[in-house]
Amino acid sequence: MKTNILIFILLTLLLSSCHYTAYVRLLHIKYGMPSNEVMHVLASDNFDNKDVHLINGEKDFYDLENLKQTINPTKVLITKKYYLGQVGDKESFYIFAFENDKLIYWGLPLEFARVNDLKLNEIGELTVKIIQKEYIDRN
Repeated sequence: MKTNILIFILLTLLLSSCHYTAYVRLLHIKYGMPSNEVMHVLASDNFDNKDVHLINGEKDFYDLENLKQTINPTKVLITKKYYLGQVGDKESFYIFAFENDKLIYWGLPLEFARVNDLKLNEIGELTVKIIQKEYIDRN
């Protein structure tokens, strides 16, 4: 019985450590950082293909024009996030949003939709359309 409990605890720690490592690496990114610093952090040796990673570098920045919720210049950086999971490894898109070249929010597209902020909802919606057009439909 004690052996089963010990095995369970070790497996739980092992599986959660993958997520924890990615989380700790994302702690290097802070609200208000300029886009070039975020790119530098993502391109540094602290990140690898098992976390959030760049797809095409500078080419993954997109200007969002005519946003209803803001008049400030807004752009997004589209990256990918790699997950090690119990059901297999997978990747999903991960977004960094900048206003006046300062980081205002980052996360999965669904997180932009969930937040109680119309500007971030709109940014997420437009970014999902860009992802569909530029990354999914082209493959």
